[in-house]
Amino acid sequence: TEGNIHVDGLIKGIIKAREVVIGPEGDFDGEITADILIVNGNIKGKFNIKNLQVRKNGTLQGKMKYDVIIVEAGGKILGELGINKQAKVLTPKNSNKEKNII
Repeated sequence: TEGNIHVDGLIKGIIKAREVVIGPEGDFDGEITADILIVNGNIKGKFNIKNLQVRKNGTLQGKMKYDVIIVEAGGKILGELGINKQAKVLTPKNSNKEKNII
């Protein structure tokens, strides 16, 4: 979906959304690709997230790729964390040389 998803029950599967919130009673098993993932419950699987937030009662298990991560005191992460590959900025080779003007 291009919108947001809020999970308060048990879900197994694949979610692709702009923002995913796992509520305190939420339990997810699968894959999530999202701009924002907020974990208040339990999730397990593979995640590719731009902004990952694990709240104080949240538990995240599995493989995670992220750009930004915030873990509140009490939040639990079990698994493998990795930063998403950043796009390289290409600059001309001569951009650092001073130009002589006559």
